Amino acid sequence: MKTYPLTLVLGGAASGKSEWAESLVHELGSRVWYLATALPGRAAARSPIWREKISRHRIRRPKSWRTFVLADHRLPAFPPERPHAILLDSLTLWVSARISRSAAPSAGVSDPGRIGRSNGNHLREDLASLLAHLRSLAPLVIVSDEVGMGLTPITAVGRRFIEVLGRINAATAAAADEVFWIVSGTPVQLKSSPHRRRLPARGLSVSPTSR
Repeated sequence: MKTYPLTLVLGGAASGKSEWAESLVHELGSRVWYLATALPGRAAARSPIWREKISRHRIRRPKSWRTFVLADHRLPAFPPERPHAILLDSLTLWVSARISRSAAPSAGVSDPGRIGRSNGNHLREDLASLLAHLRSLAPLVIVSDEVGMGLTPITAVGRRFIEVLGRINAATAAAADEVFWIVSGTPVQLKSSPHRRRLPARGLSVSPTSR
């Protein structure tokens, strides 16, 4: 079974990482599957700011792209015709939703530390299975937040989220063929692939570092 390339695009809030990832998959073809994790029904997404952000993301997507909701590790019902590329945006919200469900009173877990320790391993296993399947279909681009350079959250759940996402990002970067870090709209290439022919026309100049 063929395994297609995986590209991880990291960046801080409002860094331009989503726009750059979109330009990357646009170069791969017009038939793109967009896996959305910012769901309007979730509590955090009910605020006016989040609704506006989700709306901006929707407006940017070409009409030829198909959007699927990725609520957890279970895959949506994909059509039989394979895409030219798959874009998952974002890994941050996928991890956040899974941890939030574990932290809910109905989950029966009172110690936030246990949430991170138990859920982190399960998340990595679920993500590895998810990525293996998606990479069997088409080139995969994943967007995630680099969260380890900001302020330390004041809540225990927030601190565990930072730790779990950081480890998930590291595992994804290790599996990726290419890794880009978007800083103020400028892509910095952290990990390169010899198979890359060119970078997106909309992307700015890339400053490669050692692999």
